Amino acid sequence: MGRNENIKRMKKMRDEKKNRIQATSIEAKMDAIATEATNQLLKKVSPHDIVERNTGTLKYSEVLKEFVSPSLSMCKDFNDTKNLFSTGGLAWNTAVFKQTNRKPEYEKMMNDMRKLYPTGIAIDFFLELIDRKINHFPQHKWAFKYVELIENKTAYGISVAVGQLD
Repeated sequence: MGRNENIKRMKKMRDEKKNRIQATSIEAKMDAIATEATNQLLKKVSPHDIVERNTGTLKYSEVLKEFVSPSLSMCKDFNDTKNLFSTGGLAWNTAVFKQTNRKPEYEKMMNDMRKLYPTGIAIDFFLELIDRKINHFPQHKWAFKYVELIENKTAYGISVAVGQLD
């Protein structure tokens, strides 16, 4: 092996080592971000809820986004969008009560909504969301325990926690 070949081989080995170290560093940073997000979430949910990181292919935030997407065009600003996602999570949970034949809980949620929004438009919209959940997402029986919309410079971030209803 000549000198030039040795130099090329050494350079290639250095580059491979640098790439391995960089990949490990990125993985460590991503893991640290996920750990911090989990810790922040633990502070926001009920102490008796079990919090686990979602490592599956189903992203609950994407399901919520798809669920409320027909109504996103009505939102004028960040607060409207945030309220839509919160209402969507509440309607989703109410629909799960209805789907799982938990009539007392369903009736309580509906009575609370009627007290909060005595006008017909808001209740009609809430009922429309419940019907959408039952008709388009019947296979999902989990509930949103926490929904937060985070404003970034270019887009909104969605943070959710899900679990079984108590």
